[in-house]
Amino acid sequence: MNDGAGSAPSGRQVRRWTARRRRARAPLATADFLADLYNAALTVAIAVAMTLAGAQAFGADLTTLPESPGHARGLDPIWLVLLAALAASAGAIALAARLGPVSLGPTRAAWWLPLPVDRRGLLRPNAFVWPVVGAGLGCVIGAAVTLASAAPARGHVVAGTLAGGAVLSAVTLGVGLTQTDPARHRRLRHGADLVLGLGPVVVLALALLGLPAPIPRPEELGSVAVVASLTTLALVVRLDRRLDQLTDRSLRQGGAAAYGAFGATLSVDTRALSQALTARAERPERRSRTFGLVRRAPLRLAAPAALITADLLLVLRERRRPVQLLVAMCLPLLALAVAAPLPALVVVVFAAGAYLAAVTGAEGARRAEAAPMLDVLLPLGGRAVRLSRLLTPALAVTLWSVPMHLALAWRLAPEGLSAAPGWLLLGVLAAPAWAAGAVRGAYRPEQPIAGQLVHTPMGSFDPTVVLALLRGPDLALMCAVPALIAVATGSVSVWLLLAQGIGAAIATLVVVLSARR
Repeated sequence: MNDGAGSAPSGRQVRRWTARRRRARAPLATADFLADLYNAALTVAIAVAMTLAGAQAFGADLTTLPESPGHARGLDPIWLVLLAALAASAGAIALAARLGPVSLGPTRAAWWLPLPVDRRGLLRPNAFVWPVVGAGLGCVIGAAVTLASAAPARGHVVAGTLAGGAVLSAVTLGVGLTQTDPARHRRLRHGADLVLGLGPVVVLALALLGLPAPIPRPEELGSVAVVASLTTLALVVRLDRRLDQLTDRSLRQGGAAAYGAFGATLSVDTRALSQALTARAERPERRSRTFGLVRRAPLRLAAPAALITADLLLVLRERRRPVQLLVAMCLPLLALAVAAPLPALVVVVFAAGAYLAAVTGAEGARRAEAAPMLDVLLPLGGRAVRLSRLLTPALAVTLWSVPMHLALAWRLAPEGLSAAPGWLLLGVLAAPAWAAGAVRGAYRPEQPIAGQLVHTPMGSFDPTVVLALLRGPDLALMCAVPALIAVATGSVSVWLLLAQGIGAAIATLVVVLSARR
């Protein structure tokens, strides 16, 4: 493994020797390698083709969109494209920051890091994985944005593609440079989450102001691509020189998060994926709390009060939970802000926003399924625990529903805001149904991967795993049908309110009675 007797090997030699030993101990047939490569390339090609085709169709339909009604100001549809591009970019940056971006898996970190070799040769291939991924994703985002801007010229698309790839690759390299400073790295990760959450708010403000979306010219995009490419080259050199400054802790933390996220993705376990991506290596902040609600509660209600207080504090202490609730609130409002909102689109986004708000409040139940210490310690039965866990997501959905249903009354109801009381009552009655679905999904049992796999162009999956993922949303959608009918028709009747109350009661009973005693 070394060049001469008594000389220590270089990082590059250690890396190559490890690769040779891995191939010797776990040989991979050429046919299997080519099959895996073909499946991966086909999956990426299909995803890119669908994205670009959808963007091109969206741009072709811009000229046929109807005018905004006289009582409401419509949102320029290009802002929605820019919002999607911003969300994809910020999500990629936040994901890269959580997974490193420079990291080592648990086995490699355990053997490589104690070795007296140069870190630059050891980490160089790992350091530039995310910049390459960012460049590819940025090219797709840039091409999609330019294609959606009303039939652009070919040069416009090429310039937008190059600009998007260069910019996102440069930003990803900047994320890697902050990894040597944990405080800066943490602030950057929180900043990406903040951009992801405030993006819909900014677009809503632009909709109210009626500002047109900016469409840069090809020469401007070409200038951006040149400047971003030069910046990328400079950052590549700088990151390569600073690889030896990366600490063992940051490399291990990113590798552990990537290892857990990869395993959760293979098993299609969204709960484990969320836990892997949100696990913080830093010491969590602890605020001074008196737990006055628990102390003032009667003795027979102290245990439920403690459980409810713990769920509320869990939502309030995590910064991304209020941001997640804000995103759930803004997405349906964006669907209503466009000229002549499509009923089907409004219904889909409304259901997604309501369930996202419920999941935000059901974080305590999601963690309790993996670590049920609090559920076991408190003197409560299984049904009482489920009933107590329903309160926080119900409050989150109720808070979400106030501006949401006011906007629905304003945009969809013929009476306008005079119909707001009925819409607000509908939101209150539907909140337990969405909360019950979120709690049901949080307590779903682990689903082992077994049985016959179904092979598709997007990969192979186990049908039983997909059915397990539907546990929770199925109950919420079935019991919130009256609310969805009201959104689709734009009117609220007494019969819909009565049906929604019955649906909420059924959802609550299903969740409570399904608990283990």
